[in-house]
Amino acid sequence: MAVSMMFKVPGFAYPGGKVRLRKWLVSMMPRKGRRFVDLFAGRGNVFWLAACALQFREWQLNDMWTNTWFDVIARIDLGSIPIRLPMSESVEWRRRADRARKGNADDIAVAMESITMFSGGVSGNGSSPRRTSKYSVKAFRRTIECARRILRTKSAVVTGLPWERVGIDT
Repeated sequence: MAVSMMFKVPGFAYPGGKVRLRKWLVSMMPRKGRRFVDLFAGRGNVFWLAACALQFREWQLNDMWTNTWFDVIARIDLGSIPIRLPMSESVEWRRRADRARKGNADDIAVAMESITMFSGGVSGNGSSPRRTSKYSVKAFRRTIECARRILRTKSAVVTGLPWERVGIDT
């Protein structure tokens, strides 16, 4: 499977995510077509690779639980993401993200959710794994920038519908 060098393929680790399965999944897909639909997009890990490796005219990501996350990463000010996030604060960040889903906007918490939920925190340079996550803020920001570029370039439509209402051909 040849991947376009136009993009670095982003990946967002998440409990239950498909980041480790995506190469296999995309290898089973048709190389081109009219419309690519990821019914249960999660954090988009299959989409990110498919968008770089496949040729479709239309792109759609659908997920009832994470559709807001795509909107947030498309518009958040990356400079607002904290440089360091001790693990002791990650529980509060997750609570903030949960409140955001109930209508109380906290875009920073929503954007960082894939890190705070999975790894416990964000560090400035990846050091001190006992106190902060092994993931760096700089790398996280670059990953979001790559994801944004792909969303814009592919004009991907993001929806939060029950899968049976997405309108795919059967």
